[in-house]
Amino acid sequence: MNTILDRWSKWFLNFLHINMMLSVISLPFLCAWGLPVSWISVVGNLIFGPFLALFLLISSCLFFAHLLGFSAPLVGKLLNILCTVWIKLLSFGSPFFLAALAEHMLWLCITCAAIAFITLHHKKWGRPLQHTAILCGLVLVVALGCFIQEKSYVTHALYNKRKMVLITKKDSLLTLEDRGGLTEKRSPVSFVQFSLIPTLCKKTGSVTVDKLVLHKLSARTILALQQLQHTVRIKEIVYVPQRKSKTDYTQILEKLSSMAPVTVEPVTPIKKKKKGAIKTPYENHF
Repeated sequence: MNTILDRWSKWFLNFLHINMMLSVISLPFLCAWGLPVSWISVVGNLIFGPFLALFLLISSCLFFAHLLGFSAPLVGKLLNILCTVWIKLLSFGSPFFLAALAEHMLWLCITCAAIAFITLHHKKWGRPLQHTAILCGLVLVVALGCFIQEKSYVTHALYNKRKMVLITKKDSLLTLEDRGGLTEKRSPVSFVQFSLIPTLCKKTGSVTVDKLVLHKLSARTILALQQLQHTVRIKEIVYVPQRKSKTDYTQILEKLSSMAPVTVEPVTPIKKKKKGAIKTPYENHF
């Protein structure tokens, strides 16, 4: 009994050591690319590692059975059950488990990765137990840096062709104002995934939008926000139409309300400050 417990404890220590090492090494790359960090990646690997091994084993058996001309309905049912359980577990994913690394934390992440490499080859600190403790301490330092973000004023205009999305952070409140960037003809999913989310992470260090201001509604807006909410938590959506429209947006507003509480404000006409510049009612708030 003690031998089995010793083997399992040794396996778990090696598993934790490898995962923590990979997590610390990947931090500079995630920070530079503007990708969010999952704080439960170790737990996820612990759960999905056996699932992946079992999936490969069953799918290989099914493949060779068909290759040899044998019918294997039982193996197919096992594979379907495994995939169903896998998809069910994936549905528990949430932006609450994610955190962003602002671009000013890049040097901290590089320093932590360098310390992890240096201590790995040390005679005393390089042992699995001691080195795992050091890696946990480095992850804790980065986590504290994520929670103690800069509260200074941040404003950034992200352009999608000629239209833009305005990102503003003031007093730890993050506001995202769409000025046509989410409704451009370019694929809204690609724009959100490869431009908006990385910029949001790097410039603000946050994956929580306190207020999302929309001036136009369309099917592209729904596609963009559905992609956005996979990574970013949206607390409130405010719709401020700039002109009266005969189009019925009831269905679109219902879909938006399933993502976050929606507030519809009166029509506010466009006011031009200068040629090509648009002033909105929220511009005075920042």
